[in-house]
Amino acid sequence: WIEHDYQQRVWKHEEIARMRFKELRPFYQETANAFVAGVKQYMNEHPEKIPEHSLELESYYLLTLARSSAVWWVLEQAWRDFLGEWCWDAKEDWGKTYFANQAKKMGGSNAWAVMPQRTANNHVITLLDPHVGWSNDELPWEGHLHGGSLHVYGFQWVGLPYMTIGHNEHISWTVTALGADTADVYELTLNPDNSLQYLYDGEWRGLNPERITISVKTEKGIEQLGRNVFYSHYGPVVQKNNNKAYAFKIAYDNELVGHLEPYGQLNKAKNLTEFLHVLSLKAFTPMNWMYGDVEGN
Repeated sequence: WIEHDYQQRVWKHEEIARMRFKELRPFYQETANAFVAGVKQYMNEHPEKIPEHSLELESYYLLTLARSSAVWWVLEQAWRDFLGEWCWDAKEDWGKTYFANQAKKMGGSNAWAVMPQRTANNHVITLLDPHVGWSNDELPWEGHLHGGSLHVYGFQWVGLPYMTIGHNEHISWTVTALGADTADVYELTLNPDNSLQYLYDGEWRGLNPERITISVKTEKGIEQLGRNVFYSHYGPVVQKNNNKAYAFKIAYDNELVGHLEPYGQLNKAKNLTEFLHVLSLKAFTPMNWMYGDVEGN
């Protein structure tokens, strides 16, 4: 899990989520607080189920997880652009091997809807097949949320309070993989006299170094693993090779923390207009969305 943890820190998921949490509307801050309080209550009632490495939970962790899940897909796209089709087994660089192995697992997904005129009971039927894994960050959990104006059934990522795909009394929705390009790889020319500078618009700009430290459990106990990461104005540098460096840029990097509110609205949406409003918020990664409702749309 070292490479996984390193990626979380390189992209500053926790740091950005902590800063952006206060931007949530009060209702959704209260929702996050209540959700985390429920998890903590369960942990207190079942201490035997809590691993020794468990953290003290914070409400903004929900945004951390949402951002991590959102950025993941776009980063895999960037790594495929960088590595090329025939470079999956490169071993010399932490990112190459890690993301190449993840990309090998990537497949498609599918969904379809049947109009009322084509069904025996004259209702819309939707079928969802998202092709996600059964472990790690993308573990889906089947459930039914019921309370107040919220009545929704479907699947959610463990650690997030709302359903990612599913249906309520009015609408159903799901997503499938889409190839929209929202990540770029930039090749930077480094200063031969100073490897912490790169050429941009005819001038040398500085790379900003940061030190990332990860606590790692080994046979000798807890040891600290330190690595340097360098940031350009595009984003983090993923590899330096002689006088070249390669930086990743995500077009909407700072926007990928807003899953809580849009999913809350989506879970309560009553019609196509409300559904399209949620999508207009541009809070999700690029996906195909499929929709059906009780009105036959």
